[in-house]
Amino acid sequence: MKALSSILILSLISFVHAVLLSDAFTSKEIINYLYGQLTQFELSNNTLVGVSTSDQLVGIDVKGDNAVHWQIHIHNLGSSKLSTTKEKVYIYNEESHDIYQVDSKNGALNIVTLSASPVHIADAGQGVFVVDSSGRLAYIDHATGSVSKLELEVVETIRVDSNGRFAYVIVNDSRLLKFGKGRVLFDIEFSVGSIKYFKSGIIITENDQVFKLNERKKKFTRIENDSFKNLQVINENFLYSSLDDSIKIISITKKVELVDTLHIKSASRVELLNSPLNDLIVASSSIGVKDVFDLTDFLITKNPNSIKKFTIKLSHSTSHDFLTVHEDKLALLSIDNELNGGLFSLFDGQLIKPITSHYQYYSNSNSYIIINPPESQQTIHQVHEILEVDNKYILTNWLTRVKRHLAELGKFIVSLAKNGITSNESSEDFGFTKYIVFFDDSHQKLVAIKSTGGIAWESVPIHDEFISLDQLDQDRLIAIFHGFVLVFDSSDGSIIERIRNENYTEIVKVRGTAALRGESTILLNSVSEDSFLVEKGENYISGQFIPHGEVTAKQTWKFRFGETIVNMASIDPDSTTSSVGIPLADKSVLYKYLNPNLVSVLTFDKQLKLYLIDGITGNLLHVSAHPEEEIIDLSSVKIVMDDNWIVYSYFINSPRFEQRINVVDLFDKPPMQTSNSVFDRDLSIDSVKTKSFINPERILDIASSKTIYGITTKSIIAITESGQLIEIPKFVLNSRRIDDRVLTRQDYSNDFSVIPYDPILAQPPAINHKYQLDPTGKILIKPTRFESTSVICYFNKCNQFCSVIQPSKSFDILSGSFAKGKLTITVILLFIVFVITKPFVFNKKLNRQWLDR
Repeated sequence: MKALSSILILSLISFVHAVLLSDAFTSKEIINYLYGQLTQFELSNNTLVGVSTSDQLVGIDVKGDNAVHWQIHIHNLGSSKLSTTKEKVYIYNEESHDIYQVDSKNGALNIVTLSASPVHIADAGQGVFVVDSSGRLAYIDHATGSVSKLELEVVETIRVDSNGRFAYVIVNDSRLLKFGKGRVLFDIEFSVGSIKYFKSGIIITENDQVFKLNERKKKFTRIENDSFKNLQVINENFLYSSLDDSIKIISITKKVELVDTLHIKSASRVELLNSPLNDLIVASSSIGVKDVFDLTDFLITKNPNSIKKFTIKLSHSTSHDFLTVHEDKLALLSIDNELNGGLFSLFDGQLIKPITSHYQYYSNSNSYIIINPPESQQTIHQVHEILEVDNKYILTNWLTRVKRHLAELGKFIVSLAKNGITSNESSEDFGFTKYIVFFDDSHQKLVAIKSTGGIAWESVPIHDEFISLDQLDQDRLIAIFHGFVLVFDSSDGSIIERIRNENYTEIVKVRGTAALRGESTILLNSVSEDSFLVEKGENYISGQFIPHGEVTAKQTWKFRFGETIVNMASIDPDSTTSSVGIPLADKSVLYKYLNPNLVSVLTFDKQLKLYLIDGITGNLLHVSAHPEEEIIDLSSVKIVMDDNWIVYSYFINSPRFEQRINVVDLFDKPPMQTSNSVFDRDLSIDSVKTKSFINPERILDIASSKTIYGITTKSIIAITESGQLIEIPKFVLNSRRIDDRVLTRQDYSNDFSVIPYDPILAQPPAINHKYQLDPTGKILIKPTRFESTSVICYFNKCNQFCSVIQPSKSFDILSGSFAKGKLTITVILLFIVFVITKPFVFNKKLNRQWLDR
């Protein structure tokens, strides 16, 4: 009875864990679009539109999740000017005749070309006025994007005031034009001196003289002012004057008169914010306090007592304030240059929601690494509890296990009551959370980003030139800087050790530790086994040997090529292989050539050549050459090694434009008794098979999938020129595919998923099918705790993307369609049947005992 109860509980817990894992897969794709830093930005159509330092025009949902909604790459954008209207954004510079008109809501782009380069754009409600470098004035309609040229004398400056129906344009501070219904309604000349502001028919001059437009008489009338300075226009009836500790509200009649005085904190920044129905003055102090004066009722009643005041408090000072609408109510968006701040109600000044910018960390040199996060202290403690078993006391051990199981069951029941079936810890429990670690040169920090989204940790600022980064062991990272080498704790980014840099430029992994390579190669910690390293030069590679117990490397061999090395690869030490051969239909085995020390080198002089060299002895094992007629783009040559194969890709410009992928499979003789010494063993390759394929799109980088046990089918992951992250199964890139005859039953038995050879590959599926990626990054792959699944990330300065791949599908994971309810009902029914039938079984056994007697 107790045994069956335990089985029932374990089954239910297993069922719950299956659901947890399913939940982890529902949001397996994470994307963070980066824009670096914004040099200028404005709010348009509830979207924050900004110009970034990486030549991008970006639209950011600053009121939502602060993520990038759209982005447009524009050449020389850094020197461009940004002009925003209610729904449109205009980008222009004096080096081009083009004006980029962008819909701020969805990023739709329209290019308007002028006869000369634009120098100034002004909003006019339904369109914009543009002054070009030749002094011509044009009007661009928002809706159609059409351009209307206005025949005027040379235009140097314009000032535009629009009330929705009409637009008033002051040309060269001496001529007023009224536009409406697509034509000029009147045109007058005037002289008031140097103009500072023009709004609502009011002109404020540089010496704070006030002029008001009399439209009936078609002239500007001077309003007497000898008392107020620093004037700004509120509307056609009121002005305000900002002083050090107060704001004067001033009315306009035949002269300016003081209406009210608003007291503010000393040295506050004063700004007037307008919407179609509201007018507010915001006074921002340097300590993050904002005094907001709502003038909406006052401008209607003209009663100073109707001015509403409330105070907004932020944790830090913000320099940008925008009026916006949140849930049909007016709100104030207040942010700093890093897009941090808050959204506040303009009814009572209460915080609606804090605004936090998306992290903008990236590596300028694409020096990213992916690691498993260290085990938490809770997990370590649980493991220690399990391992601490005293065999002398069976009862004590049993009580300890029962206590632990009850504690785990209690935690599960509590979490179930709080969160339901789902759990946020699923991705971490099953190894789906990885850390992508890199050094951000702009912020001078070592940063770890979670593959599931968010920042894991940031180091303290490190003010030195970054050189290289790698993982030292499970709990430590190592980074080389110009003046020193730092060892970091991979759990929180804290600095553990500081070493002087003796001209080290590279980090090399060696048997659970690392070596620093420069003029000489030195291990950080001595290891208990002999270690072998390979160093690459411009046209040579050399072998280095570190005896166990020592830390300094010694050169043992050197192989010099007659050509320049284009690329080189070796097998990743973390890669695993599950089988040593391929079983054939005749019950024989085709053994793989599995040499973990094999080095593949691609060179080029007049032709591309592939060399296979043993990394311990320096022996040349194989060489092959491509035809000299192939003109190859050397920057496109990429190579990866795994298991018993090499895959390399390259783009040829002649005799035709093609993206080639070559696969080389290596096979060995049947195993025989070998020597214990690596120098005495026969390391020759028995057979080399190769095939060439053509990919429909240009490939910029490739990598191999990895799993924890190496059972899952391998895949080649590639990034294409269009920003597609594609997956090509290794069985497609099979050198043993047959092209000269029809496949037989034996052929299908000899190879997994064998298909006839076709040199042109079908368009592979994209891993990032929902997201656009910039193709200038680094592919990062790390296994999870499930053999079927690996985490894949693609990081660069424009985007950070993470997902999972399953080359052999999810054979060890329950799918979402798993019949959980049927399993639970079945287990419960079996338990009920057991309880009901137990008395009958007991009676049967008892009767049998009586009969035996």
